[in-house]
Amino acid sequence: MIDWSAADVITKDHGSSFFVFDESKFRSNFAALSRAFNDHFPHTTIAYSYKTNYTPYVCRIVNELGGYAEIVSEMEWDWAKRIGVDGSRVIFNGPYKSEASLAASLRDGATINLDSLTDLKNVLAIAAESPGQSFGIGIRCNFQLSESSKSRFGVDVESEDFGQCLDAIRAAPNLHLSGLHCHFPDRNLDSFGVRAKKMLRLAAHVFPDNPPGFLNIGGGYFSGMPNEMRAGFESPPATFSEYGRLVGKLFNEAYGSLASPPRLIIEPGTALVADTFRFFTRVISTKSIRGRNIATVAGSIFDISPTARAKNLPIDVIRQNNSTVGMPGCDIAGYTCIESDIMHHQLDSAIEVGDFIAFGNVGSYSIVMKPPFILPANPILVERKNEDGRVFQVIKKRESVEYIAQNFEV
Repeated sequence: MIDWSAADVITKDHGSSFFVFDESKFRSNFAALSRAFNDHFPHTTIAYSYKTNYTPYVCRIVNELGGYAEIVSEMEWDWAKRIGVDGSRVIFNGPYKSEASLAASLRDGATINLDSLTDLKNVLAIAAESPGQSFGIGIRCNFQLSESSKSRFGVDVESEDFGQCLDAIRAAPNLHLSGLHCHFPDRNLDSFGVRAKKMLRLAAHVFPDNPPGFLNIGGGYFSGMPNEMRAGFESPPATFSEYGRLVGKLFNEAYGSLASPPRLIIEPGTALVADTFRFFTRVISTKSIRGRNIATVAGSIFDISPTARAKNLPIDVIRQNNSTVGMPGCDIAGYTCIESDIMHHQLDSAIEVGDFIAFGNVGSYSIVMKPPFILPANPILVERKNEDGRVFQVIKKRESVEYIAQNFEV
């Protein structure tokens, strides 16, 4: 736990707001999710969703633990290669794959999941230019998950496009269909049962003689969270064990007796990283406006929730003084000039200028979606222990005006 004195020392070097990454928690999450699935289907691989939080320090841990990189852009492909990820451990999804990154990743052994006929056309062209190399391809499958869902991603499995993809891959001399992929945003447990069953049925149809090399059911798993946050959902969020038991048993029933079953691939992002980041920010002013108490801090809603979620995140007040003096019942407001920049509603604690607020569960999309709006992005630290006690290592520097200005003509 970071107390007021430790937070105050950090701000002297790194500014009044900063993130702290809990490495041990991330490693624990990775192990727990892997175990939850492999206990029921011991052929499961985690492919970490880079878009969720592509902090290199985090991605290197995934690579070290044997996880794959799940990427959706040329930038993320370059990111994975800089980190040292082997091409064969990269899964390239997404609706826009530049021709350069598609060619480089395909030739380096990455698994490409086709999202459209444009992807197919580009892959066929690359394959034709490399007749001496064989390429395994996947298809992102779009099917009805529920009555209300109609995803825009992937190839509709009931369309002519899907049949065209299958025929073209089978006809190409150096392409083969390695497996099938799907991903949906639904986090509830029932949706994972539906997608697993539909993928298994589709695989039996597409691969009637031999099973596929992989079936990838994507991501969208709930992360761990404190009880007060869980209580804010209409139904209890599923746990890693519940996801793993449901999906793993279905896959084991289908393939458990085979000598060479397909690999089950899952693509978590939020599930692994959300609860491993905390955001610390100093209170810079308090005021009362017609009965509404407001504490303004040195961070903003764009630091912790760029999509402006409505739910209050887990929060701790780190008091400079342990007295009860201070302004109670405050809305915690960000530094921006946006009226809706409220980071927490009705904080049930007295608060004073100079105190710190620590927000939990902020590792998902916060780092990657923070715009340089009014102020640059904050630094990320990770706690280390040495013979002198604990130190905080910088794993991302605070952005500067010079960093932002360098690409503008000033």
